[in-house]
Amino acid sequence: MLVRLPEFMLCLGLLLLPAHSQRAIASEQDTGSAVGSSPEEVIRYQVPESEVIRHGLRLEIRVGKSVYEIQPLFEEISGQLSANERSQFLHNRVIFLESVAKSLQMIKYGIGIGAVVKDKAVFIAQKVRNKSPLYLEMQRQLSIRERADEVITAMLRGLDAKLFESSPIVARANEFGVVLSGGVEALGGRSEKGWGGLVDIGVSIGFNRDSRALVIQVFRDIEKYQSSLMPVLALGGLVSKAGFYAGNQEPGKLTDHGTSFYPPLIPGFQMKRNNFVMFGFSSGLTWPPAPLGDLLTYTNHLDHARVIRLTISPFTRGFIRFSSSLAESGPKDLRMVLEAVSRMIRFIGSTAQAAAQELARVGRRSLQESHLFSMRCKAMFTRPASD
Repeated sequence: MLVRLPEFMLCLGLLLLPAHSQRAIASEQDTGSAVGSSPEEVIRYQVPESEVIRHGLRLEIRVGKSVYEIQPLFEEISGQLSANERSQFLHNRVIFLESVAKSLQMIKYGIGIGAVVKDKAVFIAQKVRNKSPLYLEMQRQLSIRERADEVITAMLRGLDAKLFESSPIVARANEFGVVLSGGVEALGGRSEKGWGGLVDIGVSIGFNRDSRALVIQVFRDIEKYQSSLMPVLALGGLVSKAGFYAGNQEPGKLTDHGTSFYPPLIPGFQMKRNNFVMFGFSSGLTWPPAPLGDLLTYTNHLDHARVIRLTISPFTRGFIRFSSSLAESGPKDLRMVLEAVSRMIRFIGSTAQAAAQELARVGRRSLQESHLFSMRCKAMFTRPASD
């Protein structure tokens, strides 16, 4: 079943609340000894509609009829963490991966249909080239549900690797959620010299464990070009992002800074701020167009602000709490947004002018060739006049 994205985000936010506020975990399972658990030890986390079984660092996440096995790429947790922090990291890792698995389950058949269509397109392309790998033939025989399970398992494993890479932040995290944003991008440069950036407006829905509250935020991200590994980089257009975040939300702190990285060959992004990490998928209507534009790699400086932050909880006084960063960063945001829009307009204008000049050149050449061809035809079929 295909689910519209706003409904999907709202359902995910409601899913997160009982998954964290009603979780019952024995105290001995959260001690430092859990890090050194033997492979035979099985620890169960029971939540509505899902179950997570842990064998050491390997996880089995069961949602409905689907079972997702996650074997971490890293055999050890970062040595920067204490025993208590390692235990907390394992606990937060289970919470985060389970919430993501349950949310992806809601759009499972949309993922499966996309995977099957891609498999068939690749298979046809390989057949045209007289190449037909066995694994492609096997993938074509899988059902939509089976392909969806494969794709979701791969996504969870990749997400798990990112959690291990950011284990100090994840260990101290008290807030988890999902994000969706869209914005305008115009940047270019080479190495560490460049210009432009990106302006994003987005919405996030998450759960704060300390206040036991559902958190709804409207945020803005302003990025400035920092560096690129490519010889030359030029990118502009409309972009969208969807992903997940985890971090330690300090009371009253609504702005922070960090970096955003767009990896090569993958239409994705990763953001790191002081106490937060965010990763997911990124694409849009850009020049160069997708998928070429999605494969470019670069790093930006990141300025993040929660324009509106709502926390909703029956366990806190006031039930609904509101906070905003507009008083702190409003004038600066307006100036930077106007500057980014101005650069975007100039980028579009210069690109359109170059395209028009190229079209005019091609048109003139085509007219010249057509004229020469007509002259030759006329010369061939016209008889010379008799004396």
